[in-house]
Amino acid sequence: MILYFLLLITFFANIWLSWSLGSWIGVGAFLAFIPLSIFITVGGGIALGLVGMVFGKHDHRSRGRRFLRDFLRGWAWIICVIWLMPWILLGIVQFTNNAAPATLPKITISNGEKTVIFQSMMHIGSASFYDEVQRDMENLRGREFVFFYEGVESGTAESIAELSRLTGVEVSEKMYTLFAQMSWLTLQDIERYKDIIPSTNVDISTDEIIAFAREAQIGAPLPAENELFVQLADRYPHLNDFQKRTLQILSRWFLNILLRTYTNPALENNLKAQLPIFDIILDKRNTILAEAIIESPVPNIYIHYGALHYAGVLAILQEKDPRWREVARTDFQVIR
Repeated sequence: MILYFLLLITFFANIWLSWSLGSWIGVGAFLAFIPLSIFITVGGGIALGLVGMVFGKHDHRSRGRRFLRDFLRGWAWIICVIWLMPWILLGIVQFTNNAAPATLPKITISNGEKTVIFQSMMHIGSASFYDEVQRDMENLRGREFVFFYEGVESGTAESIAELSRLTGVEVSEKMYTLFAQMSWLTLQDIERYKDIIPSTNVDISTDEIIAFAREAQIGAPLPAENELFVQLADRYPHLNDFQKRTLQILSRWFLNILLRTYTNPALENNLKAQLPIFDIILDKRNTILAEAIIESPVPNIYIHYGALHYAGVLAILQEKDPRWREVARTDFQVIR
């Protein structure tokens, strides 16, 4: 009777825990997994019960009672550790992605003479995020604003190859395309914003990055830094739908964590420690953007730049003029 009761509990536990994932497991795999899980959990419990009955501590209880005790204990551990815990963790990750997605801010700063709207950006995100940013930017059409945007220009093939060596990954659209595919997200497209208000690319080229890196004698990261990306690039096209969906959930979770923690100085310090070239990619470009803001003859400037750049740009501006301060902030949901 107890065995039948446990079978019933296991059956419904599998249905309940798998239901939230059933839409991406597929009906066939979903139905096939239930009896397989029942076999593993109950069969494993019976095996552990037999082992405990034969090799466990003998007491006044009969073999049957000792078997039942060890069977129940083994069944519970298998259910909780081998089956329940991974599904619960995946469920928590998926729930977190849906219920508490991260945001990026649009920050307005001013020194009383100039006003800068800094729209923090990310190279990949939901299409709705880029649509919302575009609609918000449309409000500036016809007003006295200029648009500064980031965009590292490709230089010579030699500088691109050297930058790839210094970053540990292939510097190309392929890198961002892979991340977008894994997360089921969209690549940022700066072209959609250029014609809204007068625009200028305020950035440097790969040739200039390499020139600065050579001047600073910056070395390459450890080879291990590139290993995960290479493996993902090779294996992703061969993954099945279930594996791709699982990777999508995990990669969105990672991106959400990154977006929630990017303001932590420890992140920037770790990146610079792991990738020495990051000093050029971040700090040098911060200086170039801050100088463009200071030298701009137009007092109202709208900016699209990576979120990591904001703190450094503001610090440079405040060093030049302590009157610079934040006056407004609006958050946009990045991943939906």
